[in-house]
Amino acid sequence: MRLFFKQNLLHVLLSIIFLSVFIVLTYFSSKFSATTDSLTKNFENLKNDLNYKNQELSYFNHVESDTSRAVHDLEYLASVEKEVSLFLKYIFNETENVSDEWASKSAESVNASLTRLLPRLRKKCLGSNVIFLATKIDGEWTNNIFNEFIYDIFIELVFNQIVVNES
Repeated sequence: MRLFFKQNLLHVLLSIIFLSVFIVLTYFSSKFSATTDSLTKNFENLKNDLNYKNQELSYFNHVESDTSRAVHDLEYLASVEKEVSLFLKYIFNETENVSDEWASKSAESVNASLTRLLPRLRKKCLGSNVIFLATKIDGEWTNNIFNEFIYDIFIELVFNQIVVNES
Protein backbone atom coordinates (compact mmCIF):
# COMPACT_ATOMS: atom_id res chain seq x y z
CA MET A 1 0.00 0.00 0.00
CA ARG A 2 2.88 2.30 0.61
CA LEU A 3 4.02 1.63 -2.83
CA PHE A 4 0.62 2.61 -4.15
CA PHE A 5 0.78 5.95 -2.27
CA LYS A 6 4.29 6.60 -3.53
CA GLN A 7 3.40 5.85 -7.10
CA ASN A 8 0.15 7.79 -7.05
CA LEU A 9 1.06 10.63 -4.72
CA LEU A 10 -0.56 13.24 -6.89
CA HIS A 11 -3.71 11.20 -7.17
CA VAL A 12 -3.92 10.66 -3.43
CA LEU A 13 -3.25 14.34 -2.65
CA LEU A 14 -5.92 15.44 -5.08
CA SER A 15 -8.35 12.92 -3.60
CA ILE A 16 -7.68 14.21 -0.09
CA ILE A 17 -8.08 17.83 -1.21
CA PHE A 18 -11.32 17.07 -3.04
CA LEU A 19 -12.60 15.03 -0.11
CA SER A 20 -11.87 17.90 2.32
CA VAL A 21 -13.50 20.42 -0.05
CA PHE A 22 -16.52 18.12 -0.32
CA ILE A 23 -16.81 17.80 3.45
CA VAL A 24 -16.47 21.57 3.96
CA LEU A 25 -19.04 22.29 1.26
CA THR A 26 -21.41 19.70 2.70
CA TYR A 27 -21.09 21.34 6.12
CA PHE A 28 -21.81 24.82 4.71
CA SER A 29 -24.65 23.47 2.62
CA SER A 30 -26.36 21.90 5.60
CA LYS A 31 -25.73 25.04 7.69
CA PHE A 32 -27.14 27.46 5.09
CA SER A 33 -30.03 25.29 3.91
CA ALA A 34 -32.08 26.21 7.00
CA THR A 35 -31.32 29.89 6.44
CA THR A 36 -32.21 29.56 2.76
CA ASP A 37 -35.51 27.88 3.61
CA SER A 38 -36.46 30.63 6.08
CA LEU A 39 -35.50 33.33 3.56
CA THR A 40 -37.57 31.58 0.89
CA LYS A 41 -40.58 31.46 3.23
CA ASN A 42 -40.12 35.15 4.13
CA PHE A 43 -39.91 36.02 0.44
CA GLU A 44 -43.11 34.08 -0.31
CA ASN A 45 -44.89 35.79 2.61
CA LEU A 46 -43.78 39.21 1.39
CA LYS A 47 -44.89 38.34 -2.14
CA ASN A 48 -48.32 37.26 -0.86
CA ASP A 49 -48.62 40.43 1.25
CA LEU A 50 -47.73 42.56 -1.77
CA ASN A 51 -50.33 40.79 -3.91
CA TYR A 52 -52.94 41.29 -1.17
CA LYS A 53 -52.11 45.00 -0.87
CA ASN A 54 -52.30 45.42 -4.66
CA GLN A 55 -55.68 43.68 -4.66
CA GLU A 56 -56.91 46.01 -1.88
CA LEU A 57 -55.64 49.03 -3.81
CA SER A 58 -57.48 47.88 -6.92
CA TYR A 59 -60.75 48.42 -5.05
CA PHE A 60 -59.93 52.13 -4.89
CA ASN A 61 -59.18 52.69 -8.58
CA HIS A 62 -62.49 54.52 -8.99
CA VAL A 63 -61.77 57.07 -6.24
CA GLU A 64 -60.21 59.59 -8.63
CA SER A 65 -63.17 59.53 -11.00
CA ASP A 66 -65.61 59.67 -8.07
CA THR A 67 -63.74 62.66 -6.67
CA SER A 68 -63.92 64.52 -9.96
CA ARG A 69 -67.64 63.72 -10.24
CA ALA A 70 -68.21 64.91 -6.67
CA VAL A 71 -66.36 68.16 -7.37
CA HIS A 72 -68.48 68.67 -10.50
CA ASP A 73 -71.67 67.97 -8.52
CA LEU A 74 -70.60 70.37 -5.76
CA GLU A 75 -69.93 73.10 -8.32
CA TYR A 76 -73.36 72.51 -9.82
CA LEU A 77 -75.03 72.54 -6.38
CA ALA A 78 -73.18 75.74 -5.48
CA SER A 79 -74.51 77.44 -8.60
CA VAL A 80 -78.04 76.20 -7.84
CA GLU A 81 -77.72 77.40 -4.24
CA LYS A 82 -76.60 80.80 -5.48
CA GLU A 83 -79.58 81.06 -7.82
CA VAL A 84 -81.98 79.95 -5.07
CA SER A 85 -80.43 82.43 -2.65
CA LEU A 86 -80.87 85.25 -5.15
CA PHE A 87 -84.45 84.15 -5.79
CA LEU A 88 -85.24 84.03 -2.08
CA LYS A 89 -83.68 87.45 -1.58
CA TYR A 90 -85.98 88.69 -4.31
CA ILE A 91 -88.99 87.00 -2.71
CA PHE A 92 -88.16 88.27 0.78
CA ASN A 93 -87.27 91.73 -0.39
CA GLU A 94 -87.16 94.03 2.63
CA THR A 95 -89.02 96.80 0.82
CA GLU A 96 -91.94 94.45 0.08
CA ASN A 97 -91.82 92.22 3.15
CA VAL A 98 -94.73 93.20 5.37
CA SER A 99 -93.62 91.21 8.42
CA ASP A 100 -90.25 92.96 8.88
CA GLU A 101 -91.53 96.48 9.28
CA TRP A 102 -95.17 96.06 10.10
CA ALA A 103 -97.21 99.20 9.95
CA SER A 104 -100.89 99.78 10.20
CA LYS A 105 -102.24 100.08 6.66
CA SER A 106 -105.64 100.36 5.18
CA ALA A 107 -107.17 97.45 3.31
CA GLU A 108 -106.90 99.36 0.03
CA SER A 109 -103.15 99.93 0.37
CA VAL A 110 -102.56 96.28 1.31
CA ASN A 111 -104.67 95.17 -1.64
CA ALA A 112 -102.73 97.49 -3.96
CA SER A 113 -99.39 96.14 -2.67
CA LEU A 114 -100.54 92.56 -3.14
CA THR A 115 -101.93 93.31 -6.56
CA ARG A 116 -98.51 94.65 -7.62
CA LEU A 117 -96.60 91.82 -5.92
CA LEU A 118 -98.49 88.78 -7.22
CA PRO A 119 -97.92 89.34 -10.96
CA ARG A 120 -94.21 89.96 -10.37
CA LEU A 121 -93.97 86.75 -8.34
CA ARG A 122 -95.82 84.81 -11.05
CA LYS A 123 -93.47 86.15 -13.73
CA LYS A 124 -90.44 85.35 -11.60
CA CYS A 125 -91.71 81.80 -10.90
CA LEU A 126 -92.50 81.18 -14.56
CA GLY A 127 -89.07 82.53 -15.53
CA SER A 128 -87.50 80.13 -13.03
CA ASN A 129 -89.44 77.13 -14.38
CA VAL A 130 -91.57 76.89 -11.23
CA ILE A 131 -95.10 75.81 -12.11
CA PHE A 132 -97.71 75.80 -9.39
CA LEU A 133 -100.85 73.70 -9.48
CA ALA A 134 -102.68 76.69 -10.90
CA THR A 135 -100.51 78.78 -13.21
CA LYS A 136 -101.32 81.01 -16.14
CA ILE A 137 -99.51 79.56 -19.15
CA ASP A 138 -99.97 81.12 -22.59
CA GLY A 139 -102.92 83.17 -21.36
CA GLU A 140 -104.86 80.22 -19.85
CA TRP A 141 -105.03 78.97 -16.27
CA THR A 142 -103.94 75.40 -15.80
CA ASN A 143 -106.47 74.91 -12.98
CA ASN A 144 -108.76 77.89 -12.60
CA ILE A 145 -110.87 76.53 -9.71
CA PHE A 146 -107.81 75.66 -7.66
CA ASN A 147 -106.26 79.04 -8.48
CA GLU A 148 -109.34 80.92 -7.20
CA PHE A 149 -109.43 78.75 -4.07
CA ILE A 150 -105.76 79.39 -3.25
CA TYR A 151 -106.09 83.08 -4.08
CA ASP A 152 -109.10 83.40 -1.76
CA ILE A 153 -107.25 81.62 1.07
CA PHE A 154 -104.16 83.76 0.52
CA ILE A 155 -106.14 87.00 0.54
CA GLU A 156 -108.10 85.87 3.59
CA LEU A 157 -104.95 84.97 5.54
CA VAL A 158 -103.13 88.15 4.57
CA PHE A 159 -106.22 90.27 5.14
CA ASN A 160 -106.77 88.72 8.59
CA GLN A 161 -103.15 89.22 9.58
CA ILE A 162 -102.80 92.77 8.36
CA VAL A 163 -106.22 94.42 8.56
CA VAL A 164 -107.58 92.70 11.67
CA ASN A 165 -104.36 93.47 13.51
CA GLU A 166 -105.02 97.19 13.07
CA SER A 167 -107.27 97.23 16.11
